Amino acid sequence: MMIDFHTVYLLTHTMSLLYIEDDSSFLEESSEVFKELFEEVVTATDGEIGYIEYDQFFQKNWLIL
Repeated sequence: MMIDFHTVYLLTHTMSLLYIEDDSSFLEESSEVFKELFEEVVTATDGEIGYIEYDQFFQKNWLIL
């Protein structure tokens, strides 16, 4: 079963993505594709930076009732 780009876009265009990759050239190339699919793409080059990015996103977007 093959899923086309348009179908993926319909499912992801309102989502945010945190993408962590330590290979900078692969990170750059992959994130360009992800930017076409997701509303927001945040990248990080290692797990520690990724955690910081996640924590900042969580703090900014979490609604406390």
